Amino acid sequence: DLTVDDEVWHDRLTTLWNTLSPERQGAILQQVRSASGVEQELDKTVGGVLSTLFGKWDFRALTLAQWRQEQTALLDAATMPNTLILFDQGFTKEGGSDTAGIGLIQEAYARCQHSGLLCGLLSQNYTIDQEFDSWQQLARDHNLGTHQFVLIAKERLQGRLVGFATQIKLTVLNQRCNDLKQEAVQLLATAHQQASDDLCAMNIYDFEHIVFRSSYREGVWEPDTLFRVFGLYHRAATRRLAKQSAALTEKTAAIRKVSNLPIPDEASLRSSWKIQRFELYEDGEYLNGHYIPTELGDIYQKTNGEKRYILLAQPCDLMVRNDQQPGRRPSMYEGTLAEVVDEKPKGEDASVELKYFDPATGKSAYVHLGRTHTVKLCILDLCAFRTDGHAKLSSSDMCPDVVIPSWQRYFTSLKKDAAKILQRYQDLKRTDKKDKTLIALLTRATHSGLITGDINSQDSSVEYHVRRIRRLLQPRAGEVLNRYAVYKTRDAFEHDFGDLPAT
Repeated sequence: DLTVDDEVWHDRLTTLWNTLSPERQGAILQQVRSASGVEQELDKTVGGVLSTLFGKWDFRALTLAQWRQEQTALLDAATMPNTLILFDQGFTKEGGSDTAGIGLIQEAYARCQHSGLLCGLLSQNYTIDQEFDSWQQLARDHNLGTHQFVLIAKERLQGRLVGFATQIKLTVLNQRCNDLKQEAVQLLATAHQQASDDLCAMNIYDFEHIVFRSSYREGVWEPDTLFRVFGLYHRAATRRLAKQSAALTEKTAAIRKVSNLPIPDEASLRSSWKIQRFELYEDGEYLNGHYIPTELGDIYQKTNGEKRYILLAQPCDLMVRNDQQPGRRPSMYEGTLAEVVDEKPKGEDASVELKYFDPATGKSAYVHLGRTHTVKLCILDLCAFRTDGHAKLSSSDMCPDVVIPSWQRYFTSLKKDAAKILQRYQDLKRTDKKDKTLIALLTRATHSGLITGDINSQDSSVEYHVRRIRRLLQPRAGEVLNRYAVYKTRDAFEHDFGDLPAT
């Protein structure tokens, strides 16, 4: 339809293109470039740019036949250190396949086991945006480690070369970083054994006092304390061994020299935020699946809506200890829930960013410090007794055996409270039909009506429309609590009548 606007055509083609696999996209690109003559022009550009960039470092451009003849000598272990080999992916003009380059890398590693082999794969079958995912897919498909090569789109050699320089830097560092990881893994294994020995050497007096008596008193699961002690031993052993390791220091220094080269970062898609996210959040599947008690930073979502909230309360006040009546101290009935929103609120101090909040995209969310509600903590605590994280309690429910002692006692108390609500509902209900007004009064969880409840007479259960979905970990959760305290105690000034509006 020639009457359709160009922008509409562009959007339709983009949508269709994104539905294709990387392999199909690469094949189409190759066909289009070959038919249009772009492929030959790109090869000429690549050859000329590489000669210019690497000319003073004994750069050699080899055909496939020349590589076959000289590869034995070139891959000799004595020549490998500081040798970079860039393989073209396609050799159709020389009788090879359009994916022969990845096979040449496999052959190179089969012939040369030297860790100094540095390989890059130049390809015109992938765009810059496809580099990252396609690199990982190629490694899986051809039984190669991602540390053995880096995929470089040839289009990086057209125009700005900063992105190409970044890819070359990563190619040079790839194997060296893998060597450093292996060195660190061996060191950590040694530290793990030393920490294990230290833990086993603890005398029974210290072990019983630290792991059991102190944990029971504070309402902490004993294995958590045990692993905390092990972590202290492991940290001390790791730091000691790291400082003593000449190899670790040497490899780190060598990588640092290249990593710190002043090349602007123009790398394409990467997944480093996913690793960082492990340090920031604990997902609900783990929290609820292991019946982890309520804690500062717990994030909840309404089950009858999409809104999310984060719990802001002093960590010590949230503890359920064994040295008092079931539950918390008598004064701790309520906590504060602050809304989590997708867009940053106006006002410099009105919000706290939650980086990488979305597990799929890494997009940030924000804690809106101006949108808060008080909520009965016992309602949120119900989430900690169910693997699905829902705030529900039935008269037939039994406390899971793996729940720590202080929360087992607390469960009994919560069950009695739920039974009282159910009994009041039965006593006050005037008909056989569900009385929504009465339910709303008996299950009131917040002053604002933020969290609503429901009563099911058939299974004798009380349910609140909220579930725990994840937790913001310390020290980030503590930062949000501190920022909230500052926000609530900010100074108030009379309005400035000398400030004229902008014209």
